[in-house]
Amino acid sequence: MKWLYKIENYVIDSVRVFLLLTGGLMAAASLILLLWAGFAAFQPTETDIRDNLKAPTFAELRSRLLPVASESASNSPIDADQGSQVHDSPFEGRLRAVTETLDKQYNLVGREEKKFSESYSSERLEALLIERDLEEYRSNNSVMDHYLDSLQKFASDLSNDAMVSRIADTTARTSLILNAINEFQAEYLYALDISTHAALVESSQAKTAKASLITSLLWLLLGAGSIFFAACLVLVVFRIERILRNNDEGEPA
Repeated sequence: MKWLYKIENYVIDSVRVFLLLTGGLMAAASLILLLWAGFAAFQPTETDIRDNLKAPTFAELRSRLLPVASESASNSPIDADQGSQVHDSPFEGRLRAVTETLDKQYNLVGREEKKFSESYSSERLEALLIERDLEEYRSNNSVMDHYLDSLQKFASDLSNDAMVSRIADTTARTSLILNAINEFQAEYLYALDISTHAALVESSQAKTAKASLITSLLWLLLGAGSIFFAACLVLVVFRIERILRNNDEGEPA
């Protein structure tokens, strides 16, 4: 019956090797799954509002702005309320740059005119644009940076427009500039509203996908860990069985 014992020992040894390999693979898989789940847990799910935010440009609004150049400045919403004076504002310098940029449309050759910044200061613009419409985003640096950069670009394009420069009447020219700022503000707020909604939807979807991924990884981790411990348990049983068999074979007949 020695041949039967040899076959049995060969099968047991083969199973032990298989279990060792399986246990090792499951241990490695468990570690990888644990690290993956940890990495996924710390991945951000918030979507930046700026990802879907496109600011209006003067070129896009120009065709509907120029026909209203003759309207009275008093008809412009930005001129309806002078607002409160704002001091020590983080936006003061950049808004001043906007008003100074718009000054380029005044005091051209042969003209003696009151500059735009003398009528509409940076404090006034902040009260009318930011305090009125963007107060909830005031502490959101990324949104405010995007807004001010877009406003500066809009003002720069407006200040370089030759057709605006050819408007001789100062009141009409100022009215057009105010209407342009109002149009920019309205379009930007509309785009910001859409972008904010899109960011919320994308963030919600990202959170759902993240939760689903982590749940799947944890289930896989549980399965891999169970297989690992089961393989270890069977190896221990085989080891005990081998020790007992060797002891039995070593006893005298």
